[in-house]
Amino acid sequence: MKKNNILFLSLISGLLCFSAACSDEDDSSLLPPPVDIEGTEGTDNSSITKLAWKETEKTVAFLNESKDIPVNLQLTRTGSSNKDAVNAQLTPLTQEELDAYNTEHKTSYALLPAAYYSLPPTIEVAADVKQQKVDMTIKSSVKDLTDINDRQYAVAVRLTAEGCEIKEGYDFLLIQLKAITPQFSLVEPGGVIGEGDALIAGITGDITKTLNVAMNVDNRWDSKVVFEADPIKLQEWVDVYNQAESKSATLLPTDYYTIGTDGKLEFGTADRSNKEVAIVISAKASSTTALSEGEYILPVTLAACEGMPFLVNKETVCYFKFSVETPILSIGLASGETNSDIVEASKSTTKKLSLKLNTGFQWDEAATVSFETEQSTLEGLVSAYNTENSTNYTLLPSDTYTLNEVELTRELTNASSKDYPITITTTAQTATGEYLLPVQMKSCTNNAIAVKKDIIYLQISVMKKLDLTDKLSTNSEGVSSWSDLPVKLLADGKLWGQDATSDWANTGAGYWQSEWNFETGDDKTKYFDSTYGIYIDINVTDANINHLKIVMKQSRGNYPGKAKFYAGTSKDDLTPCLSFDDKMPFFKKKVDGYVKDEYKTGVEVNYYESEFITINPETTIIRLSFLTNANRNLSLTEVPNGYYWMYNVSLDELELYGY
Repeated sequence: MKKNNILFLSLISGLLCFSAACSDEDDSSLLPPPVDIEGTEGTDNSSITKLAWKETEKTVAFLNESKDIPVNLQLTRTGSSNKDAVNAQLTPLTQEELDAYNTEHKTSYALLPAAYYSLPPTIEVAADVKQQKVDMTIKSSVKDLTDINDRQYAVAVRLTAEGCEIKEGYDFLLIQLKAITPQFSLVEPGGVIGEGDALIAGITGDITKTLNVAMNVDNRWDSKVVFEADPIKLQEWVDVYNQAESKSATLLPTDYYTIGTDGKLEFGTADRSNKEVAIVISAKASSTTALSEGEYILPVTLAACEGMPFLVNKETVCYFKFSVETPILSIGLASGETNSDIVEASKSTTKKLSLKLNTGFQWDEAATVSFETEQSTLEGLVSAYNTENSTNYTLLPSDTYTLNEVELTRELTNASSKDYPITITTTAQTATGEYLLPVQMKSCTNNAIAVKKDIIYLQISVMKKLDLTDKLSTNSEGVSSWSDLPVKLLADGKLWGQDATSDWANTGAGYWQSEWNFETGDDKTKYFDSTYGIYIDINVTDANINHLKIVMKQSRGNYPGKAKFYAGTSKDDLTPCLSFDDKMPFFKKKVDGYVKDEYKTGVEVNYYESEFITINPETTIIRLSFLTNANRNLSLTEVPNGYYWMYNVSLDELELYGY
């Protein structure tokens, strides 16, 4: 059939706005058709049963062919009061009524003679039916109208009913005959569809997306919509996307997806004008070419129509965004954990690490992860660390720990991690000193998972804990009439803790606080040294150590800020050994210990652990000089005025380790 011999006509239904009740009264006043069609889907919550035409506008195209044209019309039924069958009447308008409409709307429609269409005069809407199909036919003989190209023919029908109401403004149907070319378009608006999906290497599961394709008229033909498959044109659309979004996405290769059937969507004579097409993306391509990691884009747009000379909208482009990820397993410190710890002889500590899989575990069969345990390899890692960091660590003896294998299952999602605890237990034969344990994953039984070879270096100090009973003194402690918080409480093994709030100012609280409630006439200068601020002295006369670490635990907020540590042979012979010009690096950590007289686990404290401090064997005193507090950064070297409580610091526990 030649294109110039094809006659395209449309049937556009518009609803005339005037009310018709289920009575014999005829209101023939003609108003503009309504725009708002809300409530015509059969979901009206009103209790009154009402009928209405479903659509206000409808386009039905027909070709110059020798067969009748079916027209899809529908009535809707709303309300709940009447669930019985309802009889609706369809009455054509007179030419006089249509002329009134033409005058009102400045149109020039002419009634299509009744010989060229068929429409049932009565429609029975069965009980409990929300939508009722109305069969209308435009007869093939309409092509024989000699003036069909010169006049605007229309069919106008009035809806009335017995036993119910008609929804106001939805009682008239106007069907217009107009030349039009059927066209297919993507229903979804252009742009990126969705937030993006991950294509995970080694996982064969498909990702299915859908798009709706629609004709601008009722469909009754056999045709196929063809989607754009030319890689050059698709790349042009990707370039448009990258430029607009300032991205560098890559076009998804064709062997990683299918659209419809062989890149086409078939419309049969029985199909409606709106149809869904499936877009299936597979993480495993038919070829052996693997996708590299990064962002990929699949532009979907229409290219042509097969079977009928219909138009397609090539301007609407829907982008599907994907990220290609390789499952990568990494190891790190668990939240709140540090890579250093102190272990006394014949005691244990547990370091908690965590395993993370960026894609989550997607497989049914569990996978086993092993760790590097070869002593020569671990010694090489320690040696390399020492060279790079100018340190002198020794590999932690193998009899003090075990690096167990760990199993991965679907419980490990991409938003979670799996704990990997390592318990280190020293023996009486374990020499004091500074040790290093490199923790490195070796392999995974699931070959699709890439094991990251990063190394976690655990710094373990095997040291003795010094008994600080009667070894502490200070220039400021809360021993006024209002409180009893002396410095000796730093060595009592008790934390203030979250459950000890009722004893915040009593000895049982287990913490030291510098003086903050001054007596009338009290000489405040003795509490605030102009050089050392508020300080604590540790007597190490008989400690027999020259390598030490200092640990502080604090459950409240006013821990030390700026500070300087000294070592010497007397109070008049002090040499700085560690300084904090900004703020001491306290961090949150959960520890075990006594709160009052009850041993508790997982008490969260502000925690500080010093680096190694080397002192002379002749050292007899360690001075901890606190120059500001952390919560308000107030100077502790100046005598305060006004609200004296601001000028103080506190600690729960002070621990000294050495060898």
